[in-house]
Amino acid sequence: VAAAATLTRYAPRPALIIGTLAVQQVWRRELEALGFVNAPTDFCALESRDIANDSFWRKAKWYFVHYEVVKAWWSLIYTERPCVVIIDEAHYVRNGKTQRASGAALAVAGSHRRILLTGTPLENRASDLYNLVTIACGPKTWGYPSEFRKRYCGAEHNGYTLVDTGPTNVHELQTRLQSVYLRRTTLDAGLDLPEFTRTTQMCSLGKFKAEYDAVVQDLKLFELGELEALIRAIAEGLAEKVLPELTRLRQLTSRAKVPATRDYVVNALEQEESIVVFTWERETATQIFNGLGSFTKFIKRSGL
Repeated sequence: VAAAATLTRYAPRPALIIGTLAVQQVWRRELEALGFVNAPTDFCALESRDIANDSFWRKAKWYFVHYEVVKAWWSLIYTERPCVVIIDEAHYVRNGKTQRASGAALAVAGSHRRILLTGTPLENRASDLYNLVTIACGPKTWGYPSEFRKRYCGAEHNGYTLVDTGPTNVHELQTRLQSVYLRRTTLDAGLDLPEFTRTTQMCSLGKFKAEYDAVVQDLKLFELGELEALIRAIAEGLAEKVLPELTRLRQLTSRAKVPATRDYVVNALEQEESIVVFTWERETATQIFNGLGSFTKFIKRSGL
């Protein structure tokens, strides 16, 4: 924030921040704390698509526009050419085919200083970088999407479309990224975090076992065993034939895990730990929530 704000200190044109609505007030507070926003008129948020009255553009030092409306504002932003554009939560625009990504790319084209920020890890795929580095460096600086994928993603044509086969020319990509891409690790940030670990929590099917066994038998491949039957059915292109059975098995196992999951969550909350539970079925989430006892009031207040 300080580095970006310094660029605007003596600039005759305003600065622009593009991000999600959730970070709007965060940016306002940070800029106020650093002394770069001293009056209410120094910071202006563009929250709607109505650009009928654009005369206020030159009155503020900092402008904030969220992703869902940047497409409507891009032509005015481009004309005014902000001295610096900051794209926060930049992983939201890694897919260049979305409205928010195309709007952001058009808006930043008028500025020579661009900073893209994200604290969300990207998947380890070179294709996720293309739109981000193109926005940072300018149109066609990294070629067309197909050229980028062929050179760095091993993309090959299968007769219908391009399919990425894996990273290629990795050393070249890393060399080219050195001047535009700063990737910080937890060690770089000075965070002493424990190593990531996985543990398996065993539970039984309980009252769902009989129905589970019946569904497996309906696959007509049960003589191979449960897991082998499913793998073989999918490998032989029979996924559509067994899809109802797979869906039902997923429902049964999800519901069978509710008691064990609920106990695990309660234990974590009692230890005053933070916990996030991912579940596929809404009913499962409801059952887990309803079984948390006195903790449900806290979770409701937190909006979880």
